[in-house]
Amino acid sequence: MKSRAHRAVDAESAAERRALKLGFLIHDTARLRRLAFDAALRPLGYTSAQASVLRHLSSEHGLTQSELAARLDLGKVALGETVARLEAAGLLERRGDEGDRRLKRLHLTTAGRRAIAKLRTLAVALNEGILAGVDAADVDTAFRILAAIKANLLAVSRAQDRSGT
Repeated sequence: MKSRAHRAVDAESAAERRALKLGFLIHDTARLRRLAFDAALRPLGYTSAQASVLRHLSSEHGLTQSELAARLDLGKVALGETVARLEAAGLLERRGDEGDRRLKRLHLTTAGRRAIAKLRTLAVALNEGILAGVDAADVDTAFRILAAIKANLLAVSRAQDRSGT
């Protein structure tokens, strides 16, 4: 028979194993969702990066490229290429800032808003398949848990940035 101390160590080990498995599950789930989304976008001629830019601009009109890069956690060069492609396709345009003419703000065009409508329809259909058989209350719980985990990760990241690690 195991001692109380051994049972406590086993319980800690089990909790650590569950936490590690949860991390892998979150990673694998995100990776598989990204692959499914990329595959669904391909016939429409979009990349996930382009869809992400369009989505952000649909909810936050008139961001600068620097602001958008920060929200997407992308480098300015990588984002610049995506923005240039979307601009060439007529989905967004750069406009001068009224207060500072050196700044260019990104705005969706009419074609960009139509693209967003298509992308939303695609995302809704994809999410229906992804969440098939999952109870709405469980989705709400998962949302709250993942939002808390994201907030913790952002706090850890900020602390690491401040400490230089």
